[in-house]
Amino acid sequence: MPIKSLLNGDFRMLGAIRSASDPNAWYRILIDTHRPRHDPLPGEDPAHVPFRPSCDCIGWVRDARGTHPRRSCKHTDPFEQLLRREAQPAQPSPFAGRIGSAADLAAANPLVADLGGRWILRERLRPISGTRRGQPVQEEYHWTTLALQNDAGELISGTVALPVRGMPDAAAQKQQTAAWAGWMIAAAIAHQHHLNVGLPPAHFVAPHTTRMRRIPPGIGNLTAAAGQADLGDGLTPVQRAELLLQMFLGDHYSMLQRQGYLDVSSMRPNDALQTIRRLIGGVGGLFRPTAWRLPDRCSELVYRVRIDPQRHHDRRVRVFVDRRYLLDLCIVRHGYTGSGVPPADAFLSIFLGLMSDEFHILQVVGAGNIFGPRSDVGDWGARDHDAGPVPEYRPRIVAGGFAA
Repeated sequence: MPIKSLLNGDFRMLGAIRSASDPNAWYRILIDTHRPRHDPLPGEDPAHVPFRPSCDCIGWVRDARGTHPRRSCKHTDPFEQLLRREAQPAQPSPFAGRIGSAADLAAANPLVADLGGRWILRERLRPISGTRRGQPVQEEYHWTTLALQNDAGELISGTVALPVRGMPDAAAQKQQTAAWAGWMIAAAIAHQHHLNVGLPPAHFVAPHTTRMRRIPPGIGNLTAAAGQADLGDGLTPVQRAELLLQMFLGDHYSMLQRQGYLDVSSMRPNDALQTIRRLIGGVGGLFRPTAWRLPDRCSELVYRVRIDPQRHHDRRVRVFVDRRYLLDLCIVRHGYTGSGVPPADAFLSIFLGLMSDEFHILQVVGAGNIFGPRSDVGDWGARDHDAGPVPEYRPRIVAGGFAA
């Protein structure tokens, strides 16, 4: 089954593997988060049933091994072993360390560059075994796993495998790894909040290797630095940021344009409320939480992350506590008026940041940027007097054990 139809369900991307023969061909490894394993056969121990990773290589799509419904390929084999904790020990890689630290790698992808948490990087050598013309072949691969650990200790990761034969230079290695791994981490964070994002990009096309003037929306756009005015793609930083937003949100992009916001449910509503209460209390308690009509406790808290559909003005984040709109958070782009950060990039940073580590954002906001309801109505051209319909609180899905 092709990847495009697979993604109609709740699928998580585990990794990306570059072809050893074609530097612009990538194979994406996915798993169904609801049915991660195959159905057990008669008499088979359910605890030992194989996992169901899928791949979009020809061998997997056409079931070249003839093992339907338990189809597999040489690219899914190592992920199946990793998921079953049966992988052979990995070897140190001579290419380790070329792309810098975990934080350096995360900073190279605008999707995850501003996310709070602890970044972890692991690099190692592990072969991919297959057949060519009926003969067994082993291809040595450099594997990189980038992981983000939140304040609760949960890990979300993305794994990228590059063939040692034809290994790109350090700059390209960093760009490709940051693009794919960052996409996987951002998509997994969104999935925890019940948001199935757009299709994973089909190909990585490096700007200096393409023969086309305009690079189509794809994985290459993920690491196009917002501050670079000309990457040879004919696009401005604002246009590139908008393409990234549209690509990542998929079907939700038109909803964002139509209503001007997307909602994020708090991971820990009552803890978030207490953090806001402490911030409002401030030094000496000059501004008591009771003056804001904030309750002592809550069971639901939702952030409404807003964007001006015309991209002319910053909009504040609205906060709903137990289904009541009670306050605004002022989270603006660096430099505020005249900022070089495109509005679409700023929206994604706030949106994903509240999903991954809302307490980091709350502490950065501080007491000075917490305002009463509709605080920006009439400012900077804002005219939306209505806070919109009451949002539905949706508890976050706990991170699954799919870290390769």
